[in-house]
Amino acid sequence: MIDICLLLVILVGVHGISVEYGQPKVVTKYGDVYGIIRKINIERERGCLECPEKSVFFFKGVPFAKPPVGPLSVSWLTYSHHSKGLFKQALPYCGVSHSGMSAFNSTLTESKRLEDEIGCGTAKNKKECLKTKSEDEVWKVAHYQYLQKENTILYSWMSPVFDNDLFPGSNWTEAEKTAPVIPILYGMNTNEDATFVIDESNPLRRAKYCPMKQEEGLSFGKENLIEALTYLLSSGNFYGNRSQEAVQKVIDYYLTRGDNNPSHKFLQAYTEFFSNLHFNVGAVREVKQKAQLGNRVYFYLNDYNIPDYPLDNPIIVGSSHCGENSFIYGNWSGMEPPSNHEKYNEYKKVQKEFVDMWVSFIKYSIPVHSGQFLPRVTPHQVPYAFIRNATVMKENLWREASAFWETIAKEYGFDFLFPASIKVSSARFQCLSDNGTLPSIHSGLQNNALTDFISNFGIQVWLGITCWSSGCSWDDGSLYDYQNFANGGPDTTLGNCAFLALNPGANGYWDSTDCNFDLRATLCQKDAIDVPTCKDPFSMGPDGRCYYLPPLITNPFDSAESYCANYGAHLVSIENGAQNSIVKQLGTSTDVTEVFIGLSYNGTYYSWTDPQAVYNYTNWAAGYPNNNIGSCVMMDIGGLYDGQWRSFNCMDYYPFACSYGNGNPPPVTTSPSPLPSSSSTSRTVTPTYSCPSNPYYQYSGYIYSPGYPNYYGGSTECQYYLFVDTNNYVAVKFSDFDLKSGDYLDLFDGENNLIVRLQGTINLSQ
Repeated sequence: MIDICLLLVILVGVHGISVEYGQPKVVTKYGDVYGIIRKINIERERGCLECPEKSVFFFKGVPFAKPPVGPLSVSWLTYSHHSKGLFKQALPYCGVSHSGMSAFNSTLTESKRLEDEIGCGTAKNKKECLKTKSEDEVWKVAHYQYLQKENTILYSWMSPVFDNDLFPGSNWTEAEKTAPVIPILYGMNTNEDATFVIDESNPLRRAKYCPMKQEEGLSFGKENLIEALTYLLSSGNFYGNRSQEAVQKVIDYYLTRGDNNPSHKFLQAYTEFFSNLHFNVGAVREVKQKAQLGNRVYFYLNDYNIPDYPLDNPIIVGSSHCGENSFIYGNWSGMEPPSNHEKYNEYKKVQKEFVDMWVSFIKYSIPVHSGQFLPRVTPHQVPYAFIRNATVMKENLWREASAFWETIAKEYGFDFLFPASIKVSSARFQCLSDNGTLPSIHSGLQNNALTDFISNFGIQVWLGITCWSSGCSWDDGSLYDYQNFANGGPDTTLGNCAFLALNPGANGYWDSTDCNFDLRATLCQKDAIDVPTCKDPFSMGPDGRCYYLPPLITNPFDSAESYCANYGAHLVSIENGAQNSIVKQLGTSTDVTEVFIGLSYNGTYYSWTDPQAVYNYTNWAAGYPNNNIGSCVMMDIGGLYDGQWRSFNCMDYYPFACSYGNGNPPPVTTSPSPLPSSSSTSRTVTPTYSCPSNPYYQYSGYIYSPGYPNYYGGSTECQYYLFVDTNNYVAVKFSDFDLKSGDYLDLFDGENNLIVRLQGTINLSQ
C-alpha cells in the first residue's frame, strides 16, 4: 500500500478577511481565520489531514473584497501560536502585517459601531452574541459605500488587532515568543498602492488628495505633491509641535523621488509615499524580524507588468497590488492577456518561472527562479529576486526608504508602523521607558484637547488612572480633581482601569475596563524640557554627542574624514562601551555591514582623528589588531564580529560614521520622585484596598502593601515599578510576607518576563 502522504502536498489559501463594499459585482465571502484553524484541526482529528507536516499556507490580500483588510492581515497568522504545526511553510503576498494602515486606524470605533447596530453593544458576552447573528444581518451593518476612507493616510476601515487570544500578547514582541518558526517566502509588487491612490472603480467619487481621478493624476505636479503631503501629514498632527519641521523633511525627500517616471514624476513620488507606508517599509521590517527569530525567509519583488492587466495604471510605473495573481490563478477573471497578444509568449515564460519558484519552495523549502537560488534574508539585509521578463537577484530591498522612515520615527517620536492596541501594563511600561506617564486630565479643556487629538487617529487611549470603590488616583501622583466617566463615575465591576473613548455620540467620555485583558492605544505625556539639538543631518545620541552615518556613501579613510570635517565633525571616536553600542545601532538602522571609525595606526601607536578623543577603550575582535592587514579600523555590524573592531586597508571604500560634541549627558532620573533612601525611617502606607498613587521606585527603600501592617484588602491588584541603571541589579528582600489563600505576588524582570510567583506565608527566619 502506498502512503499518499508521500505524494501530495496540501496547499491551503487564506484570503484576507473582508466585509462587503457598497457596489461590488464580485462579493467575496469569507471565513474568519480562527475558524479555519479550528476546522483544520478537526479535520486532522478525523483523519482527513494525515500530513500536516506537508501543509503549505499562502496568504493574500483581496483586491475585490470591500473594504479589504487583506493587505494588513495576510501574514498575521504566522504570528499566532494557534498555527503551530498547522503548516510547513507560508507564502504571504499582496501585503504584510507591519503596515501603516493597520497601526493607527478606526478598527475600535468601527467594531463598536457594528456591535451597537447589530444589537450586541450591551451584551454581557459580545462574542457569543455576534455568533447568533446571520450572515445577512452582519452584511447589513458592515456595509461601506467606498473601498477606503478619503483624504487620509490611514484609509483602512478595519484591521486585525492583538487580542491576546488568536494573536497572543499585545504587540509584535510578545507575539514573536510563541510564533511558529518555519520557512517563509514573502512577495510584493513594486508599486502596490498604485491601485488605491487613483480609484477608477467609482466614476462618481471625488476626493481631493486620495483617491484621485485619472485626469487629476495626469496633471499632478510639484505644487500638488507639496499641498497633498502637507495636508495628509499635518491634519493628523502626527508630530506634535514639531510638525512643520517633520512634514518639510518628508516633502524634501519625496521631491527627489519619481525619476523613473519623468512624464509623471510627482505622481510617481506620491504613490511611492503611500506604498512605502502601507507596504514597503513594513515589509522590510517584518522580514528582518522573522529572520531574527530563526525563520528561513526569502523575498521576491514583482516588477513585471502583465500586458493589458486591468489593475495597472498606465501613467504610474510599477506592478500594482496583487500583480502576480494571474501567474497563480491563470486566466482568473480574464486577467491574462489574450493568446494572440504580441507579448503573450513572454508572459507565459514569466508565469512559468514564477510558478516554478513557488513549486520549488513548496517542495524543498528553497525557492529557485529561472535557475537562480533566492538568497536568504538576514536580520540586517533583505536580498531579493527582482522579477521581470529577465529576473535577477538584488541586494538591500527598499533600503533608502526604510532608513528614511526609521530616522523620521526616531527623530520625531511617531512611527506609522507601531501597533496601536496593547495592555495597560505594557502601555505604562512603554511610557515609563521614555520618562513619561499615561495621560492625567484635570479639566474639561484638557479632556477636549486630548479627544480632538486622538480623533485624528480613530483610536481610544489608556488613561493613567486606577479606580476602586473608594476613589481614583492618577499614575503621576497628581490630584484627582476632575472626572468625565460616561456614567457619572467609575464602574469598578467592569474593571479598575479606564480609557478615553471614541463612541458615536459619546466622544471624550471615560469608560471603565479590565486592567488585565483589555487592549487600547497608548499616548504618553511628558513634562516640557529643553532638548539640545544637532545640526542637520546629525542626530543626538543617548550620550549627548551628535552622530551621522551618511546613507549609500562609501569612501576610503582619509576621504571619509574630509567628508566629516565639512560638517565640523570627525570620523566617530569611541571611548566607552555605550558609545560602541551607539555606533553599532547606527550601522544596524542604516543597513550597513561595516563602518569605518576614526581610529588608525601611525606606525607607533593608535589614535583617533578627533584630537579631543582619548584611546582608552577597545573592542577588538579575536586576532586583531593586525597591522599587516591595514592601519585603519572598521566596526562590523551583524555577523560573527557584531560590534567588534578589525584592521582594514585605509584605501578600501566603506561606509563611515561622523560625530561631534563632548557628550555630557544629563544624569538619569525617573519621574515621579523615588522613595526615601534606605537610611530613612519615613514611609508612606496607602489605605486598605488602595494602591499607591505613585507606584514608581528607584534607589533603596521600602514598599508596603495597602493598609500595612493590617490586611491589604480583597480583590486588590497593585503594580509597583522598580527602576535601576543598566547593568545593575535589583535586590528584593521581604521582612514580612503573609498572603490569603489564592492571593499571589508576581516578580517580573522587565515587562513580561515572570521570575517567580509567591503565595501563602513565608517563614523569613529560615
